[in-house]
Amino acid sequence: MEVPLLFQSIVKTCIVSCFILLFSICLIIFPEQSLHASVSGLHIWLEVVFPSLFPFFICAELFIRYGIAHFIGHLFEGIMRPVFRIPGIGSIAILIGMVSGYPSGAKVSVQLRSEKLITQTEGERLLAFTNNASPLFIFGVIAIGFYQNEQIGYIILTVHYVSNLIVGLLMRFYRENNDKTDIKTKEPFRLFDGLRKMHRVRTQIKEPLGQLLGDIIIQSVQTLCIIGGYIIIFSVLTTFLDLLSFQSIVAFILHPVFTLLQIPKEIIMPFITGLLEITLGTKTFTTSAISLYVQLIGICVLLGFNGLSVHAQVASIISTTDIRYFPYLLGRMLHSLISFILAMVIIPLFSLNSILDKHTIVSSFPFHYVREGHSLFLNYAAVIPYIAICLCCFILIRRFIISTH
Repeated sequence: MEVPLLFQSIVKTCIVSCFILLFSICLIIFPEQSLHASVSGLHIWLEVVFPSLFPFFICAELFIRYGIAHFIGHLFEGIMRPVFRIPGIGSIAILIGMVSGYPSGAKVSVQLRSEKLITQTEGERLLAFTNNASPLFIFGVIAIGFYQNEQIGYIILTVHYVSNLIVGLLMRFYRENNDKTDIKTKEPFRLFDGLRKMHRVRTQIKEPLGQLLGDIIIQSVQTLCIIGGYIIIFSVLTTFLDLLSFQSIVAFILHPVFTLLQIPKEIIMPFITGLLEITLGTKTFTTSAISLYVQLIGICVLLGFNGLSVHAQVASIISTTDIRYFPYLLGRMLHSLISFILAMVIIPLFSLNSILDKHTIVSSFPFHYVREGHSLFLNYAAVIPYIAICLCCFILIRRFIISTH
């Protein structure tokens, strides 16, 4: 048994060493291209990722430290545990993950696990469906930036979020035999209990607000710097693979398979690029010579998988806990598959002919369109607080009726 393990270890060492050596050689051969790729990745991190994620990282940590997450979890306990087999406090990861996008869901899931508010199994279930694209990315970058048509944003947003919730429903069966948590809520619901939990957690804080906020800012900036490093590395890696014609080689190898399956060969290059980095993959899809119907399906699939750049960020974030990477990979594969099926069903419900008459293709990444997409999303998002209030009232009334019987 020791010989095969030793052989595997040697092979792994050789593969990693060859990859590092080849990457270093490319840095020497293509210094100008690597510099431009690094600057491009830095701009994406500095102009889009950092300002969009930093406030949510701060809020998520404050929510947990001051017990607000406990209060919200108490409200959603009756839904989260029976439906997703996750404590109600996991709802904060779902909400922040949907609003701010990846990797915020992974960050909040790790925080909940570090505070021992969820078990390892519950953390892995939560991680599998809380790390999704944000409305700002879908509307600002894809719909407005690449297509200049907000209707496409609604199509992608519907497919992406509905399929993500279906993944959460499926992941409730993950390690079901090892889960000792009772999915039934035995205690009657009392609003004052949630307030008492929030107060108890807040009174346990010993540090003054200034010191606590400073520590949270330092932790958030450290996490964002790690994310920025991965974005820059994958930006450079994608450039090197393009210069070495890696995508063309893989496309040539996979061409017979795609021909046998009657899949358009034009989607090979965008799909391979999107597996590495989502933004470049979606941009390549929009400029490819394929129908809009196929483009939107491919984009939905890529958004479900997240891209290896996001996978690397998530693997780095969860490395400090006992949450494993495989459930996240399983969730992303399920999300891609379900997005593919839902996209084929939902997209024909929209009038693509009217979209084709309006949309134009943008050849370069338009950072200024992100702000326009954000404004558009805010205009249509005004009803979200009212929907949330109505939902909370419905939950409170329903649980009060159940507790009185």
